[in-house]
Amino acid sequence: MVNRIHTIIKLFPQCEVIMDQCKNGTHKAKELLCNNISRSLVKRIDKDIYNICTEAMEFLFKIYLKSENTLIEAGCKYLYTWIYYELKKKENNKYTNSLYDQVTEKYGKEIIGKTYCDEYKKKINDEQMFKLRFLYELYKCHKVMSDISINNTDGDICNPLKDIMNEYKEQITIEYAAVNETTESVMRSSVSVPQYQNNIKAAIITTIIVMLLIFLFIFFVFKFASNSSYFQQNIQRIRNISKNIDSVFPILKQSETNRIISWNNRYNVSYNID
Repeated sequence: MVNRIHTIIKLFPQCEVIMDQCKNGTHKAKELLCNNISRSLVKRIDKDIYNICTEAMEFLFKIYLKSENTLIEAGCKYLYTWIYYELKKKENNKYTNSLYDQVTEKYGKEIIGKTYCDEYKKKINDEQMFKLRFLYELYKCHKVMSDISINNTDGDICNPLKDIMNEYKEQITIEYAAVNETTESVMRSSVSVPQYQNNIKAAIITTIIVMLLIFLFIFFVFKFASNSSYFQQNIQRIRNISKNIDSVFPILKQSETNRIISWNNRYNVSYNID
């Protein structure tokens, strides 16, 4: 892994030379693509984004013409750092990811007809970009210091290293402050939660247990009590009473009917005698 990074960093100077050759014009197709990319990012044609886009397209074209696969990987990773710092000069580095994704995607699909830099996109982020940039500047500083005398302007040569370190520290400080603020907010929220929540939980659990006990009791009653002789006798007795009532009711009804008829007969006889 370390050797791989070292190999890529050693190719960054070559990528930088190729990028310097991309400032003079580009193909019309690339210009049209960059117009569309600029509109998609900022809803208009932004001159700075357009220029960065066209140079990036030309850079990808020159890298694609190279036969070395290692240079393609180094070029894709170098391009991300280059776009970041070019946008930072214009205070627009928030568009780094979007511009890089669209440039590599549009170039691959519209110009060469296949994906380009896709296998490296997932591995490239701001943190890795800072590290690559730092290692690249360290490599240049070491190389130059090896070639010049100790009395030359060594401090000026290595100033980019200091700038990158300061920028990286600033980025980490901002992220740490954001995480710290979020953590404190969560802690404040947890402290402000009322203490009676524990009582509510206990009441809910108690209610559930009581309901379960009631259901179990009912289950055992219907499961076992219905099979006992006592309950069978009571059930049979209730059934017999019900049958007796059903049998007695017609008899009573018939007796009542006979009594009414007898009364009517006596009334009729008395009425006729009179």
